Amino acid sequence: MDNDNEQHIRLVPQCGICGDRIEPNEMTVALYRSHSNPHSYCVSHPFRFHSRDLLVTFVVAHNTLENALCKPYNCRACAASLEAAAMHHGCYGFFTHRCLIDDAQVLLRRLLVLALWKRPWKEAQPLFLPNSNDSRSLDVAANMYGLPQLSRLPVDLLKIIHGHSAGALF
Repeated sequence: MDNDNEQHIRLVPQCGICGDRIEPNEMTVALYRSHSNPHSYCVSHPFRFHSRDLLVTFVVAHNTLENALCKPYNCRACAASLEAAAMHHGCYGFFTHRCLIDDAQVLLRRLLVLALWKRPWKEAQPLFLPNSNDSRSLDVAANMYGLPQLSRLPVDLLKIIHGHSAGALF
């Protein structure tokens, strides 16, 4: 790296929480480990994900994600980058608001593990597999929002509802 206060993070346009695609210009946050202290987890300020590429490298300088994109070919900083994950700003806000963990570092570590678990290695392209209906998660969400009948609907109807509410958090 040219600058000790600079690190590169590679992001795919797939939300580490909901698994949906992050569209260009959609408000996003990046979750990553600090290169100066790998036990410290960081979350960027919200930014617009401005690329359709399946793997984008951003530059983090002084713990601030810059809109500067790096060309990762033959870049030592990109090769040495730690794993990172992108998330819809809304998904991240919903998760952190509902999570009962008080320690921010524990929360960020667990969230990063969850997000990275979906990709088996750092350079993996997003698969965008269809989501299966998890009945326990659906029950929790339905009860949380006062819609207990939602979990009793047929799977085909649930898929139609989910398809019409692509931007929703559940």
